[in-house]
Amino acid sequence: RTWGWREGECEACPAHLTEKLFDLLRKKKALKEGKLGEATLYLFRLSDYRKVYESLLKKAGCRKSSIRPRRVAVTVPTDWDEKRQKLKKTDAFTGDLPGMK
Repeated sequence: RTWGWREGECEACPAHLTEKLFDLLRKKKALKEGKLGEATLYLFRLSDYRKVYESLLKKAGCRKSSIRPRRVAVTVPTDWDEKRQKLKKTDAFTGDLPGMK
């Protein structure tokens, strides 16, 4: 349940576009930035990040890419329903935590 493990790399992949992701979060006023000593902190809701990430995935044309997720011993079946083009009922976290709205 990760987009991080692939059998290759694509320059258009949102996983490599951190500044683009943060710029889009800034535009939505969904990113808070600060400093702690020399460290820069970026605070955002995971649900906001996911929406931005998914919008970039759609633009990147990932479905047409020849680069596919790696299959390893801990790989689980996909949660994506190809026919309906949406997530299947899943036990993976896909929404907001209670009381975090």
